[in-house]
Amino acid sequence: SLGPQSDGKAQREPPPATPSQPCVDAIQRVLSDSLAAVSVEAQTSPNRSQLAAERPWGTARENMLNMRAQMEGVARGLELVRRHSAATGVRYDALVRFRADYGDPTDHPINGGIKGTKIRNDVFISRAGWCAVRKRALALTEGTLPQDLRNEFVTCGHPHFLKTDFCQWSVPPEPLTRTVHMLHGDAFERTIYGGDGCAAFLNSSGGAEFVHMRPSFRIPVFSESVLFCAMRAAGVTPSDLVDFGECHCKRHCKVLRPLHGSKTGRPAGGGRGAGAARAAAERRAAKDRLAALA
Repeated sequence: SLGPQSDGKAQREPPPATPSQPCVDAIQRVLSDSLAAVSVEAQTSPNRSQLAAERPWGTARENMLNMRAQMEGVARGLELVRRHSAATGVRYDALVRFRADYGDPTDHPINGGIKGTKIRNDVFISRAGWCAVRKRALALTEGTLPQDLRNEFVTCGHPHFLKTDFCQWSVPPEPLTRTVHMLHGDAFERTIYGGDGCAAFLNSSGGAEFVHMRPSFRIPVFSESVLFCAMRAAGVTPSDLVDFGECHCKRHCKVLRPLHGSKTGRPAGGGRGAGAARAAAERRAAKDRLAALA
């Protein structure tokens, strides 16, 4: 994280921002037929006084300026969606958001495509996840999507409770929109520090119950976990949908409801062994795709 650490040691200034224009040009080339618009805003890195003004938070005493900036970017993306819909009459049945540092999966297929990092593919949306998005969106347009699922916020690659800020989606868009608004602008302070406090909620048995896990479970008090506090503030339900793996079977493409049991936190129809088998199958598939590219 940026800024001073809890032990008071000085930290070097953050490196200058990487220019966005080459990325924008690449996006426009790839999505030339379907892209509505792309714009680049000039940004400046925070100075030492701005970094020091933010209260260290959570287990790792992280500087929350990072999360503020990330949610600001998501909020501006949602504003583009709103403007595009108003100008064109296009209705969005689903919204999928993921961080732009996914990288090229052909470079490093197991670790997310970013050389020298520990980012994994399973924190981003998978083929099975895209199938679930499409299936729910079709059900929404047909009027058959259950009401409880219309209030769900899905963190990609579930089940996991780390790196949940890498990818999220909802069908319809409102759960994602309402959650992000609880971490945007002045609402950020109220969501994180207001009432009993976000950290206290995450550490409580109420936090465990909120995410349908066994009572002994605690959500890690890291910066990305504030998403769960924002969901609570927005009245949104964290989804228990298992959306990892390859979309090569009818079960994945037909899934509308969670595969998890409501209390155990394990996939229905199988325990840890079943999850390990699925993970192993996905690793084999990734190696096969890499071999095909060779």
